[in-house]
Amino acid sequence: MAISRFMALATGSVLVIGSISCRSTDKNGNPEPPTVATNQLDGKEKAKQKPVTPVATPPVPTYPDAVKSVGCGKPTIGKGVEELQLSVGNQTRKYLRVAPPQFTPGKPLALVFWWYGADSSPEKTRGVPNFNHSPNLEALTTNDVVWLYPRHIEGTNLTWERRDNGKDVQFFDQLYQQAILDFCVDLRKVYSIGVSNGGTFANYLTSIRGEKIKGVVSVAIPAVGATWRKVTVPSMLIQDDRDNFRSAQQTLSKMAQDAGCPVAAAQQFTAKDPATCSLIPNCPKATTVAFCPWKVQTGSNPHDWPRYAGADQQIWRFLTTGTL
Repeated sequence: MAISRFMALATGSVLVIGSISCRSTDKNGNPEPPTVATNQLDGKEKAKQKPVTPVATPPVPTYPDAVKSVGCGKPTIGKGVEELQLSVGNQTRKYLRVAPPQFTPGKPLALVFWWYGADSSPEKTRGVPNFNHSPNLEALTTNDVVWLYPRHIEGTNLTWERRDNGKDVQFFDQLYQQAILDFCVDLRKVYSIGVSNGGTFANYLTSIRGEKIKGVVSVAIPAVGATWRKVTVPSMLIQDDRDNFRSAQQTLSKMAQDAGCPVAAAQQFTAKDPATCSLIPNCPKATTVAFCPWKVQTGSNPHDWPRYAGADQQIWRFLTTGTL
């Protein structure tokens, strides 16, 4: 509503007509400022109002190339280092499991079995320098691998049993089934690593369980020659020049023969310093063979895990890619 007010100016004949608007007042009687509709804001005011950009949700990785185990899609059952056991026949067998401290949902993991040598243990393997140890290899794969360290039967002179359906083969079979049920495992990335007689067992086990084990590394094998059937997955042999080297060369010839590589090419390698890992030439792509002969340092134990620079990186690269 408007109230008109007329003012006659004495000095002229101009009649000025003004108007004021009736507005509500505050509690002190003062008129409140006019309300301006949003659509009446000028350009500067509109510019100050920034649009809200929705946050994009990143797509969930699907890992289409993985061959996923039955454990994929299930809740994770354990993290970190755990001492566990299971029944194999009429015996209780123990093992150490090292699972990633953090998991990426849906990400398939690699699974690695570690077979240690005499006078060793999972604890020595994981933590004692220069004693068939793997701490650096674990560190390289912190969130990508479930590590299994089977324990030998207490009270026995450690020799993993190389016998079809023997107690240690059965132990592996049950550990494998339990692991692929408990974790999301990429079945293309199941590997076996062995040191000393554990290396001989790793080769033997791979020769009869090649449908499960997809890569094998044997280190510092004893003088037992070629005591397995036929290994038809990527294989790596690591041996120093003062540790049963002739037996290692015989073993390498067997590995080359199994893989379909030229055996003569496998017999030309000698230990070098610094160590040089080489692929046997002209092997089929699916059954590559690598040999890492190295010169042990004076005063060091020749029957041990490799201590040359980059050994752990080369081992993991070979297992996962078949290359060096």
